[in-house]
Amino acid sequence: MGWYASLVLIGVAGFGLIGYSRYEVNHPVTTTTTTTTTIGPSIASQWYVGLAFDICGKVSSLPITDTKDKAAGIKSLGKYILLIEPGSVPDPQQFIGNNATLQQFANFNKPTLKLSNTEVQLPGTNEKLWQNGDTCNGAPGKLYVKVWPTPASPTGTIVTNNPVGQKFQNGSMVTIAFVADKDKANIPSIPKAAISELEILYQASIAAQSTTTTFPVIPPTSTVVGPTLPSTSTTVTGGSTSTTAGGATSTTAPGATSTTAASSTSTTAGASTTTVASSTSST
Repeated sequence: MGWYASLVLIGVAGFGLIGYSRYEVNHPVTTTTTTTTTIGPSIASQWYVGLAFDICGKVSSLPITDTKDKAAGIKSLGKYILLIEPGSVPDPQQFIGNNATLQQFANFNKPTLKLSNTEVQLPGTNEKLWQNGDTCNGAPGKLYVKVWPTPASPTGTIVTNNPVGQKFQNGSMVTIAFVADKDKANIPSIPKAAISELEILYQASIAAQSTTTTFPVIPPTSTVVGPTLPSTSTTVTGGSTSTTAGGATSTTAPGATSTTAASSTSTTAGASTTTVASSTSST
C-alpha cells in the first residue's frame, strides 16, 4: 500500500511540475526598466542662443550683460548672441535644465529687461513699455515669441502656450516680437551675420561636450623558436635502423628500430622500439 501511495505522490508532483513549467512559459516575468533623461543645460554646459527683438518692425539686439552682474547664468554677449553658462554663477541650479527660460533670463539680466506674456520693455531709460493692445503700425499689437531650433533651420514656429516660459536649446534662435496680428508671419530671425557667428559657437559647444577615449595598441606576442640542434646517431653493426630528431643522441643495438625526440637520449636493445620525448630511456 505504501509503495502505491508513493507512486501516486510522485505522479501528482510530476504533473504539478509540468503544469508550473507550462505556466512559466506562457506567463514570462516582465521586467520594467525606467530610464531617466537629463535635460540640459547642466552645470558644466556652455550653450549659445540667438536672440532678437522685433518691435513694430524694428529689429534690435540687447547690449552686453553688465559684467558686474555675477548672478546671471544666462548672459547677453551683444550682437544677438546669448551665452548660457550655469556653472559660472554661485547658484547654478537656477539656470540648469528647465530653468533655462526666456523669463529667467529677463529676471536676472542687467540692464533690466521687462518681459511677460503680455508686455515687453527693452533696457534703457527712454524705452517704451509695450503691452498687448497698444497700437503698432496702425493696428493693435501683441507679444509673440518665435523659435528656430538650430542656426540652419529655414523656418521658425510661434510659441502659443506661455511664450516667455520657452526653454532655450543649444543653437536655437529666438525672436521676441511685438507686432500686429497681420505682421506675425513676417517675424524675422537674427541677422545673417549673427547666424554665421552662432553656427560657429554652436559647433564649438558640441565639440567641447564630446569625449573621445583612445585605447593603447598592444603589440602582438611573438614566439621565438630556438635554433635546431644537430642530431647524433650511432648504429651498432647488425642491421638496425635509427631515426633521430635534432639535438638527440641515439645508440641502437642490432636488429632494433629507434625513433628519438629532440634533446633525448635513447639506448635500445634488440628487436624493441622505444619513443621518448625530452627524457632518457635505457632498455
